[in-house]
Amino acid sequence: MPAFRSTHDLEQSLWAAGLGAESRDIAATVRPSILFVRQQQPDDPLPVGQSKIGGNPDLPKDFVWPERAAFPDAAKRAEALHQRGATIRDGLEQLQRDHPDTHIPPEHLDGVVARHKGMAAYMYVPMPLAFVAQINLSTLVHEAGFPPDFPDTGLISIFNDITGDQLSVHWHPDVATLERREWPHRLIDYSDRFGQGAERKDGSWQWERLTQAEVLFPFSALTVPHHWKYAFARGSAKWNKIWDWFQDGAYKFAFHPGADLVDGDDTVTANFGDRLGGWPSDIQGNAEEEIDGSEIAWPGLTPWRHLFSWGAEFYSGTRMMPHDMTGDGNTFLLMHEDDLAARRFDRVKSTYQQT
Repeated sequence: MPAFRSTHDLEQSLWAAGLGAESRDIAATVRPSILFVRQQQPDDPLPVGQSKIGGNPDLPKDFVWPERAAFPDAAKRAEALHQRGATIRDGLEQLQRDHPDTHIPPEHLDGVVARHKGMAAYMYVPMPLAFVAQINLSTLVHEAGFPPDFPDTGLISIFNDITGDQLSVHWHPDVATLERREWPHRLIDYSDRFGQGAERKDGSWQWERLTQAEVLFPFSALTVPHHWKYAFARGSAKWNKIWDWFQDGAYKFAFHPGADLVDGDDTVTANFGDRLGGWPSDIQGNAEEEIDGSEIAWPGLTPWRHLFSWGAEFYSGTRMMPHDMTGDGNTFLLMHEDDLAARRFDRVKSTYQQT
């Protein structure tokens, strides 16, 4: 999804793509946004309230770490995990038969099955949600791209279920009351036993060795709704031009902040597509339509507001627990405009997209 430093840059881009006649209509639908560049840094020295992906969260003293209950369909979920483990093992064995020079130790094959059986046991018990990110609105409010209808104080904490599909978003109005919190032991045990990389014999994925967080550096921009890709008759000249513009043409004038704009080690600095406010940078269809199933009649005509989205990729060594069933796509958090006005962050909806 292209983003721009100014409406002038946007309109230049559209004129260059042969969409000059539509430039004012498209410019009228832009929303301010903050794009982030991540940089991995040691977590413990970071100031309380730092906007970041992963690490240990900063929470009010009396905050109860969110968790999901045991799944009511735990047996069905457990069986699916058993089958998944068996399928992976069968695939590895077939790989050896097709390529005799490939050797996979028997203990690794057995470990795949045992790992999925162990994961299945967690379907029957309550499980804390994993901390994903925290966004400090009190500092970001000073950015030009800060959405005007967002709270101008406090910190947003995001948690998700690495064993299922639950999400928990919290707004803490007073940043001064926050203190750093370590992750629950049940999560750490799960990560050490079954997390990505847990099969490594060097123990490099053990939680005690993960000491980093990924600090979010903000850059303001204007974002265009993905809805414009569907605004014109399919196959028409305008339809072809707008699709070409979204795919390639916009980028000559677009703004895509990267490691070159952040001081420090550029080997652990990158843009993973994290974004606050504005329009979601859809990978597939319209994220708003995925939330409620309602077709968007015209670009910008939707009651859903994009709160925050983040890329699933992260650097090795970061205190993060990825969902075992997801890839390298983006998760989008959206709120109905009425819920945003009422500060009902407990009503945030999410959708996940990947290429």
